[in-house]
Amino acid sequence: MTALDSQSLPVNIATYLHNAKYEYVNDGFSPAQIYRVHTAEQVAYLKIASHTNHDSLRDEQVALHWLRGKITVPRPLAYATDDTYEYLLTTPINGIHPMDDNFSIAPEKRVSLLASIARKMHAIPHENDLPRRTHTDHLVRVKTIHADSQDDVVNKHLSIMTDLLPTLSDSTLVVTHGDFYPVNMRVHPETSAFIGVLDVGRLALADPYLDLAPLADAIGWHMDTKWLPTLFTACDSPYENDKLRFYQSYHKLMAHYTSSGKKAI
Repeated sequence: MTALDSQSLPVNIATYLHNAKYEYVNDGFSPAQIYRVHTAEQVAYLKIASHTNHDSLRDEQVALHWLRGKITVPRPLAYATDDTYEYLLTTPINGIHPMDDNFSIAPEKRVSLLASIARKMHAIPHENDLPRRTHTDHLVRVKTIHADSQDDVVNKHLSIMTDLLPTLSDSTLVVTHGDFYPVNMRVHPETSAFIGVLDVGRLALADPYLDLAPLADAIGWHMDTKWLPTLFTACDSPYENDKLRFYQSYHKLMAHYTSSGKKAI
């Protein structure tokens, strides 16, 4: 569903979008269809996701409300559901992501910026009022998602997680984003100031490595793995190779599910 028929939108969504212009956004690896919506009064983002998705837009709406006043996130404007799809309309967040090619910054400052954003996320106060996710919970989730998979690469990463699970230490659970790739962050392109985070539907109390693993992956892809010690030192987190590998495999499996083939693992 990439072509958008505005006549088919639920009433409470359509009310916001009278005479709007729609631009399909193929950014990242979300299983949802995402549109940038231009009206006479505002720019907004509309997500449309099938009920068959393992990530719920209702969960994202709830997370956005929970995070308001704690960290900058898009403001939810409307949510709706029908027999086939969920719909979530939000305000935008300006800025660029920290790995953007147009964001010129020294490598050590880029890593320090990523670490500072992670520390800010993980320091959000809570009252145990978010879902709790253990190492085992994450393994169970990807096993459930890929239960019928015959893909050798998927099975390799499931095996890695299964073998590493007994070796993992328990850490204090913190507020985690759950999909903490730099593309889901926004910073000011000139001052490097942190602005906010996007796509928070997997928000939960979990091990910090759930968020540190995608940052480590991004540094490896865009920079050099020699910067990983700097990341973990700046995050005040001990380097645990088994835990890093466990959560890197988790995110590869989640990306494999969400991308529907748009990203190799």
